[in-house]
Amino acid sequence: MNIVIKSSCGEVRVDWADYALLRDNIQHFMEAGRPSPNYAAIHSIERAVDDGRVAVDGARLRGELLGACYRLRRLHLQDSAVSLRTRSLVTGCRARPEQRGTTRARFAGWRLPTRKQSGSLIRHLKPFISTILTATRTAVDGEQLSIYTERSSPSNT
Repeated sequence: MNIVIKSSCGEVRVDWADYALLRDNIQHFMEAGRPSPNYAAIHSIERAVDDGRVAVDGARLRGELLGACYRLRRLHLQDSAVSLRTRSLVTGCRARPEQRGTTRARFAGWRLPTRKQSGSLIRHLKPFISTILTATRTAVDGEQLSIYTERSSPSNT
């Protein structure tokens, strides 16, 4: 599944799994396992998976992303977290889990939602991060991005 972001800079596509990996690690390491208002723009993107479309403040998304990258810069993939929500989507369950939470994937015996399982998290997410930064490079406070999902074949979701 792809996430499509429309901004004044054009339209870009990013892999949902990369977004989920970033969001889950923000939630686990920076928000004690539950979404907080500090990363509201990043978390709001997940509504596009459920509802089809969401508007997100581009400048806020850019700021949250840069802050998260700095705070997660030393995290390795093998120490990364996965949320119950991501796990349910990766395993084919479309129903949202009733509870929210995260765990380190290796402690639970889960694979990360990516082919690569080692190395730096931020280095792995560099193409995703670069794409978001490009889409938001001219965003000013209050400028809304239109974000929606594009579903591919079932084997790729």
